[in-house]
Amino acid sequence: MAASLTRRVAFVCAASVALAVAAAWMLHVAAVRDRIESDRQATHQAAAEVLAAALSAVGGDTRRLDAALAAAAPADGTLRVRLTRGDTAPAAERNTPARPASAPAWWVRIWDIEPAAGVAAVRHDGVTVATLEVAATAAAHDALWHTARAMLAASVAVALAALALAGVVVWRLGRPWRQLHEQATQLALGQRVQVDVPAHPELRAVAESLNAAAQRTRALFEAQAAQIDALRRQATCDADTGLLHRAAFVEQVHALLGREDGPASGSLVIVRLADLAGLNRTLGRESADRAVRVVAELVQAYPARVGDCLAARLNGADFALLLPAPGMAAETAESIAGALASALAGIGRHVHVHVGAVEFAHTRALGELLAAADLALARAEADGPFGIHVVAADSARHGGEHHWFEAISEALAQRRVQLGAQPVLDAQRRVVHVECPLRLQLRAGGPFEPASHWLPLAQRSERVPEADLCAITLALEAIAGDARPRAVHVGAASLADGGFAMRVQHRLRERPPPAGRLWLDVPERMAVEQFELLQRFAQLVRPLGVRVGLAHAGLRLTRIERLYELGVDHVKLDASLCAGVASSEVARHVVRATVALLRPLSLRVFAEGVADARDAAVLFDLGLDGVGGAWAHAPAAPAAAAVAAPSAG
Repeated sequence: MAASLTRRVAFVCAASVALAVAAAWMLHVAAVRDRIESDRQATHQAAAEVLAAALSAVGGDTRRLDAALAAAAPADGTLRVRLTRGDTAPAAERNTPARPASAPAWWVRIWDIEPAAGVAAVRHDGVTVATLEVAATAAAHDALWHTARAMLAASVAVALAALALAGVVVWRLGRPWRQLHEQATQLALGQRVQVDVPAHPELRAVAESLNAAAQRTRALFEAQAAQIDALRRQATCDADTGLLHRAAFVEQVHALLGREDGPASGSLVIVRLADLAGLNRTLGRESADRAVRVVAELVQAYPARVGDCLAARLNGADFALLLPAPGMAAETAESIAGALASALAGIGRHVHVHVGAVEFAHTRALGELLAAADLALARAEADGPFGIHVVAADSARHGGEHHWFEAISEALAQRRVQLGAQPVLDAQRRVVHVECPLRLQLRAGGPFEPASHWLPLAQRSERVPEADLCAITLALEAIAGDARPRAVHVGAASLADGGFAMRVQHRLRERPPPAGRLWLDVPERMAVEQFELLQRFAQLVRPLGVRVGLAHAGLRLTRIERLYELGVDHVKLDASLCAGVASSEVARHVVRATVALLRPLSLRVFAEGVADARDAAVLFDLGLDGVGGAWAHAPAAPAAAAVAAPSAG
């Protein structure tokens, strides 16, 4: 808008200067023509009087007319002399030859100069014997032509100087408009909190209105975020402790273990507050509730420090802790038992807990995992107060971590890699984009392993940035082949790497994808824990036509204090948030409120891991743009589905 307004003002200034200069030049030329015409008329009259006096001196002898003409003829034009006696027929007429005129013919036609002829009487002995007429032509047009050219050059010089001055003035006047326009654009993209208020009175009101609108948007966002958080807690959390309840815990564990980039192994710890009913009778409800809060606070501290860690209250006395890292069961169980032994001692000497833990592999079913944890807990109870029992993992990796580090490095170096293909469909079952998780062939000739099998070790060996850059390269190559939009997951370790963003930017400039064809998904927790880092990454790659979004979102979405400033394009809701929306009114309320929160920020919303067709239909009714998961792989989805046109949003 600022550029358009500046161009309009510049055009008006240029047109005004051009019209003024043209009008001034025309008036000047007309004035010069009138002056030349008057001067020529006076010259004609003077020449006529001179010739008449000469002829009177010789008694009107026309034989001496030629000599007189030679004396009176101008040097720069044609002289016409006409001598008339008493009758109408001329007694004599002489014309001096004219030199070629320098003025163009069209100039002569446009600026016609016809000065009146000079008239004088020829007398002899006091009696008029003849009338003499004198007129000169051609030289007047030449004089006007040369004067007009000089005036035109001067007018053009003045016009250019005026335009230069006007250009400086317009540029200075347009600068605050441009600044305001740029800041408003940054405000819309979430790169600014508010625009600067300029000194110009005309723009001050605009800037203040923009800031007021942004403030209202932020207030509305915060109010909606608080409402969504309350709905989510109502749907998923225990009212007394704020921990996940059993059903929500099971859903989230299913979603976590079902993701291709989910943990390949981990630990499940169960803490049981012994004889809670007896504590209510002997110590009173207040002391029993205090003991419950102590256990809950300790368990709840782990998710705050460990990503993808889940804490829950399974029932009145049982608390669960899922750790996505292997080999942590024994250490965590001992740490929890020791901390609670000190914390619960002040409530009563009979207050104690039992801790059971189990290591698990990605292939173990959740039901088997919970059964193994219950068995471990039963054996811990047999060991007495603050008893601990740990069940080892049912499968272990052979060869040690060093072997796996080398296998990952070799697979990346030798390009034994491939991308998965998991479509995300819209309501018409068209492919919006294809999610492309990276898979590595850790053993030459062997299967391509999903990220859940190698990602934890890649994180320890600091190979995640290299793997993510490899996935982006493969996606760019695939896009160049069929132009189908593809999404690649970028890990938190990659964004934390100082040079990763610059390498991605360089790779994108080497292989620029069609606008909107490459999608980069970043874990939602990055927006909570490293907001500025993710914001800078989005600012680097989005101008190159890349879409950046949040993956596995929903659980921490309301904790992103400045989501409207993050500068992302889409949000993918976690499977645990979308599961069961067809049968749960509360879940529908949470999703509906989440969509209402994100739409004003121009964010597209997708769902992950949807398996039920009824859930997919409800999600589309709630306003989602696309759904991924087992539903998208159903036979009803055509193998060669048409690609949905990328939205500008």
